[in-house]
Amino acid sequence: MQNGLGQEETVARMVHPRRILSGLCFVCSNKEGPGTIRHLDYGRVVFGEYDPGGAPKGVTDLVRAVASDFRRAGLPVDVTDDVILARWKKLSGTSRSTGFP
Repeated sequence: MQNGLGQEETVARMVHPRRILSGLCFVCSNKEGPGTIRHLDYGRVVFGEYDPGGAPKGVTDLVRAVASDFRRAGLPVDVTDDVILARWKKLSGTSRSTGFP
């Protein structure tokens, strides 16, 4: 999981795009200095399948399987059928107010 926009495109140049699953992390942390992060609150992860054309992929078996693994580890996870839309909602600050996971 990488922060920001365009990460999947960068990784897709190194591996096949069908091997990429996107994850959005909703956590609250501060960078206190070089190599030092202070976690203030832990949130959830949202998984969605990457499509190089940006089309919604739906909630695929791969997304469900990875989400299930995270849940078994005790981590709060949501899934999305449109990871591009989910990312833009996260970055715009509307993911909670719209009820979107």
